[in-house]
Amino acid sequence: MREKVRIPAVEEIETKDRKKPSVAPQDYEPFAADEDLVPPMASFGDGYRYHVTGLFHDETGFPHGKAEDADRLGRRLHQKIEGNRDEIVEYESWELEDAEIAVVAYGSVTRSALTAVKAAREEGIKVGLLQLKTIWPFAQEEIKELVNQVDKIIVPELNLGQLIGEVERLSNLEEQVVGINRIDGELIKPATIIEAIKEGSESNGDFR
Repeated sequence: MREKVRIPAVEEIETKDRKKPSVAPQDYEPFAADEDLVPPMASFGDGYRYHVTGLFHDETGFPHGKAEDADRLGRRLHQKIEGNRDEIVEYESWELEDAEIAVVAYGSVTRSALTAVKAAREEGIKVGLLQLKTIWPFAQEEIKELVNQVDKIIVPELNLGQLIGEVERLSNLEEQVVGINRIDGELIKPATIIEAIKEGSESNGDFR
């Protein structure tokens, strides 16, 4: 948010090599996926030629404007992500074991949310934090667990409700989820989140 950024040393960074093509260059289709839905990727300079574009395209990499090509590629990309949901979804949690109120945050708002949770805990309020590090795929199983555990979920976000919409979709009761929104270029301060936590604490138990 407004703090130092630590860049890890090269040896601390885990890298993974993408699988390489097993066919001859003349037979290579750069976007022909294997059973795992991931096409082998040749490195630049290895003698394999391929076209790079952000447009919908066929297995050769060239866009042709065909609806069936766009549909096939879009579905493959979507299935590849959804099929690896468990490996992609990342989150961290604080003080959720006995929480009756949960704060769900993403991005820079997490810093303010964590400060608010710690301050509220010092006042005896049973509140915890779920920090979402990925938005798609959405951490729906983790949110479902929160919905069944806590009486109130507070969602502070620096937009107009895109994140809270996903949380509400998984909630049993509309009143269970409260949003804090800001889009004026300023940060959501811990005090604002603390206020929402205290309001939720005062009405705790009204939603079950």
